[in-house]
Amino acid sequence: MLSTRQNIERIYALDASRNNLGQMLPELSKLMEGNLDKIIRVLGLFTPILIEDDYFDLAVASAALHHAPDLAECLAEVYRVLKPGGF
Repeated sequence: MLSTRQNIERIYALDASRNNLGQMLPELSKLMEGNLDKIIRVLGLFTPILIEDDYFDLAVASAALHHAPDLAECLAEVYRVLKPGGF
C-alpha cells in the first residue's frame, strides 16, 4: 500500500524469508496495485539491521514484532536507523 503513495520514493522490505521477498511480495504488490519498482528487498533478521544510523524517515512493522527474539533489542535497532524526528 505504501508503494502507491506519490510522496514515498523508496521502501526497504526486510524479511528473513527468500520466499516472502521473491514470490509473495511481488504477488501481493500486484494484487494491491502497488509499485514494485519502489521496493528494495532486504534479506535479513531483526538484528542487526544492516543499514547505517539515521537513514529512514519511517519504520513500519507489519505482523512482525511478535517474532523478534528480543523485542527491546529489535526496537533499539529500529530507533538507531531512524532519522532524528523519524516515526
